[in-house]
Amino acid sequence: MKQLLLILTCAILFFSCKKDNATNNLYKKWQWQNSVGGFSGHDSIAPSLDSTVILNLMSDMIYNVQLNGQIKASGTFQTSTIDNQKVIKLNNYSPVNKLYIQNQGATYTIIDNKLQLKDYNISEPYIHYFR
Repeated sequence: MKQLLLILTCAILFFSCKKDNATNNLYKKWQWQNSVGGFSGHDSIAPSLDSTVILNLMSDMIYNVQLNGQIKASGTFQTSTIDNQKVIKLNNYSPVNKLYIQNQGATYTIIDNKLQLKDYNISEPYIHYFR
């Protein structure tokens, strides 16, 4: 009976602990699909048809951006939570194949294993979509 109670207690503790999947899943390679926003809110930007742009976010807080397998930008990054929004800031970021992420950073969400970065604190933001 004591063993059953112990197993039940451990199971309750195990299932009640909530992982932050968004943070854990952030650290991987993300392929840029397109960006939508700007002044009209409907401007659309995408990589060239013959190009693949990868944003690689590593758990040691280093990122790089690859264009067709070659690193074109790299640096460190930070994540934080501001007003209940998760924010990522890529230090020393420079645009790669039309992918421009603001220096102020971007809020991020991960839904169905897809990353969305929305320019942070910008009046006419772009939302950048990755898979």
